[in-house]
Amino acid sequence: MYLPPDELAYQRREHVDQIAGVLKDAQEEGTLVKVEIEGLSKVPYWVRAADLERLDALPKPGRELHILSPFDPLLIHRKRVNRLFGFDFTIECYVPAAKRTFGYFALPLLQGDSFIGLLDAKADRKAGTLVVQNLRYDGLPQKRAAFDAALEKALGEFARFNGVEPP
Repeated sequence: MYLPPDELAYQRREHVDQIAGVLKDAQEEGTLVKVEIEGLSKVPYWVRAADLERLDALPKPGRELHILSPFDPLLIHRKRVNRLFGFDFTIECYVPAAKRTFGYFALPLLQGDSFIGLLDAKADRKAGTLVVQNLRYDGLPQKRAAFDAALEKALGEFARFNGVEPP
């Protein structure tokens, strides 16, 4: 999927007009098809025509839990994340400590196709362990047990990736 020109040119605003022209040319050639996302009719998106033909064959999001960096390309454009997922996210390491509401380095938690919480974790290199400083779960209460099991697995992978032991 291709995003609106202003989102494609994120942090490169001088290229918005060029991108808009390329998208228009591709649409006229039939390479790209302009699509609407339900509930976002005022925001233009484009999909390769060939991808529309195989849309039903694409895998559906699983239930794995992913701990994302606040700088992940999916999250970097905060307005888009809020518009597409209803996820209002602020990385608080740039906020004075007294004004933080969650923690220094909030890591969004993505499960399937939904953001379901935040994790503030720190690798304690001296102790060799991952320390969970704060955790917020925004999912349905009846899914908490499944979340906890998925979180345990994700924390293990995250800790090993960071060279420490899980909590």
